[in-house]
Amino acid sequence: MISATETPVGSKEELNDETLAAAWKVFINSLKDEGPRIISMFKSIMPEVEDNHTVRIHLSNAAQKDLFVTELQTKACFLY
Repeated sequence: MISATETPVGSKEELNDETLAAAWKVFINSLKDEGPRIISMFKSIMPEVEDNHTVRIHLSNAAQKDLFVTELQTKACFLY
């Protein structure tokens, strides 16, 4: 499980389930060069808004966490 608490500079939208779902779709679409396995993995994950400043992403195993933290977390944080 990973929590990201940073909001990109200039973001004016309220973080809620709808805006998170839209941002998550943009994130998944940005993975087109990462390959079908990674895209499929992230399509099966639905992050949730824990409070107004925290997004919780439930990952199934350590390999998913390592992939997200080392390669994709920054990309996901700046899509919202």
